[in-house]
Amino acid sequence: MHTLVVLLGLTGALRADRPLSTRTASYRIEATLDEATRELHGHETLTWRNTGTAGTDLLVFHLYMNAFENEQSTFLRDRETHGSPALKHWGFIHASDVTVLRDGSRIAAHLVVPAEGDRTLATLALDRAVAPGETVDVELSFTTRLPDIVSRTGVHEGFYAVAQWFPKLGVFACEPTCRFVADVHHADSEFYADFGTYDVTLDLPAQLGVGATGVRTDSQAHGTRQLVRYHAEDVHDFVFTADARFVEHSLDVDDGSGLPPVRVLLLGAPAAEASVERHLAAARAALVELGRRLGPYPYAQLTVVQVPSGAEQASGMEYPTLFFTSDDPEPLGVHWVELTTAHEAAHQWFQGMIANDEVGEAWLDEGMTELATSWVLEALTPPTAVIYELLGHRVTYREFERQALRAASQEAIATASYAFSSTAAYARLTYRKTALVMSTLGARLGEAELERRLRAYADAQRFHHPHGADLIAAFDGIPEVLRRFLVDAIVQPGRLDYAISRVTTERKHADEGLFDAADGGTREVRAGVALDEHRSTILVERRGEYVLPVTVRATFADGSERDTRVDLGPDRRWQRLELDSASPLVEARLHPADDTPLDDDRWNDGLRVEPDPAPRRRLVASLELALAMTLSWVAR
Repeated sequence: MHTLVVLLGLTGALRADRPLSTRTASYRIEATLDEATRELHGHETLTWRNTGTAGTDLLVFHLYMNAFENEQSTFLRDRETHGSPALKHWGFIHASDVTVLRDGSRIAAHLVVPAEGDRTLATLALDRAVAPGETVDVELSFTTRLPDIVSRTGVHEGFYAVAQWFPKLGVFACEPTCRFVADVHHADSEFYADFGTYDVTLDLPAQLGVGATGVRTDSQAHGTRQLVRYHAEDVHDFVFTADARFVEHSLDVDDGSGLPPVRVLLLGAPAAEASVERHLAAARAALVELGRRLGPYPYAQLTVVQVPSGAEQASGMEYPTLFFTSDDPEPLGVHWVELTTAHEAAHQWFQGMIANDEVGEAWLDEGMTELATSWVLEALTPPTAVIYELLGHRVTYREFERQALRAASQEAIATASYAFSSTAAYARLTYRKTALVMSTLGARLGEAELERRLRAYADAQRFHHPHGADLIAAFDGIPEVLRRFLVDAIVQPGRLDYAISRVTTERKHADEGLFDAADGGTREVRAGVALDEHRSTILVERRGEYVLPVTVRATFADGSERDTRVDLGPDRRWQRLELDSASPLVEARLHPADDTPLDDDRWNDGLRVEPDPAPRRRLVASLELALAMTLSWVAR
């Protein structure tokens, strides 16, 4: 029996009525899933237009699934150094029957893959170069075997996360020389591709619920099988997910842009029902908040996938119009559910539309997404983006980032993702440090000015491939000390740490010594007379490499306060302040306006003349909070 399901209202993949990108690389794919072998048998037609300034007679394809083929792959060698568990089921992608279509002719060709070693890149030699502005079509067949769920893709107990599963062309860039930017697949790197349209037809077992990039335009049942077709426009990737246990929830979100509502589709197992509303609330907040700040989400649908227990390596991963989040239950007061969904939704802007090279400049998407995540969390748990509220204690997202950064190694943010000393260094520096650098810039410039400049950057780079220099250029014209800080913090290893290292206060006395007397003689003063003023000293040190002016707030016993600006330039490491006051100094503290989030050691930001029990109380509070966080994690 043949059944046709007509899907009304989802025939357009965009909320706009015009192309938004150059649509450089577009794909038509038909693929059949064989559950028994975990294999996809597919046919692909690539249409590629050379948008560069020179011709090329060589195309470079990513074969990402070969990262899981054997232990000669760069990916698995990286994982071995990380101590990750071995795979039980291998994966691969093999291409065949390659044909180049040009000028009405069909030319047999061959995709060249290394015989051994890493096989995640392949080349296709053309009979003649594709000139600038010219288009070429490439047809090929492929077989992809899905591994166990491993770093974003695979199968686990009937749950499919099918990502990077077809031969995908690299990015042809002319900066300044023209070449394909295509790196072998590393464990600590993600992806880079051109925008285009995707028409994908999947032949799947009928019992599977399905979600994918774009919108579903057709669904047909054929006995024990189903044909589903998806269409996506102005995206740079296509993924799909499937599971017989999927329960579907949906929500229409009006982001206030005047465009049609966005359909949020959430797919998850019945066991994850408790967190559905929290995921939907976070997705709604992201669409509204980031649409307002960075420009509206242009696609008709956003699909959120709750990853089941055991498949966690697929969770926390973004793709155009679809992302994988977590389904772990959490108690009230722990906002990790919202955090994960907010972060992956924010990727729809940074890397989804503003599509930098995630391998070479991961900070441009991960770090900027961290900043955008904090905006969404501020809307969800105002005004400070709280992620833990337990036992009377609160942890904000900024405090979480600072704590993570304290353990970071001294490496530059502007490092290729695979070139960091460890996965932890990659995460702490590209994610946490970048966000704190931008937060510090916002605190110094003013949040409205930061948003204005980032919106201009987003408008200029949407559906393009920006580089770090483009983001830095968005801050041209700001005070030189702030621009220098931005550049240094991104491209130079180091840390920002200012400290109050010594404070003293004492009553002033009349000066001792020999003085001229009124009668023309000499007067000796041996013991200075106590005056009604106090003199206090505060020693300020710059212990890190990065330079910013800082504010020191002196608090006196009568409750009065005095702020002093201290500017320790590149050649200065310390400055002593001397303050005269009617009342003795009680305490000196840095950053009273909290305008330096990147300062990663808050323990040395203040000092009292006379110690009190407060540090011990803070330590006890910190231990209580650590216990609360641990208990909340055990309860997941």
